[in-house]
This record gives sequence, structure tokens and C-alpha cells, in this order.
Amino acid sequence: MTEIIEAKFDQVSAFREALRKAKKSTIFVEATYDDFWASGLDKEGTIHTHPTAWPGQNKLGEILANVATSHSND
Repeated sequence: MTEIIEAKFDQVSAFREALRKAKKSTIFVEATYDDFWASGLDKEGTIHTHPTAWPGQNKLGEILANVATSHSND
């Protein structure tokens, strides 16, 4: 998945700019019921629940944050 996100960063200018503009404190999360890639909650549950209490692992969010950080000085 990291390779896919890196490729999207390289190929899609709007995506690249969004990640470049993200602050270090930004929490990237997919608000779906997916317990591996996302928060494990719906949109409202994700908004109203502290990230440490999300039942999902939010792996996609972690990858997005890592890509944003690794390209912050580009």
C-alpha cells in the first residue's frame, strides 16, 4: 500500500499538494468500519471519538502520514 500511495503522490498533483500542506499534527484517517485500514468507526464516530479509542488500526492513515512527512521538504 505504501508503494501505491507513493505513486499517487508522484502522479496526482492535487493529492501531492494536499499532503505537502498537511501540518505535523494532522491525523489522517479513513472513516469506515474497516478495522485494519481505517478507524473502525463511521464518520460521526471517528469525529467524536479520540484516536486512541478507535477500534481500528488506521494503517492507511499511518501510511499517509509517513508519506507526508517523508516529502515535507520536497
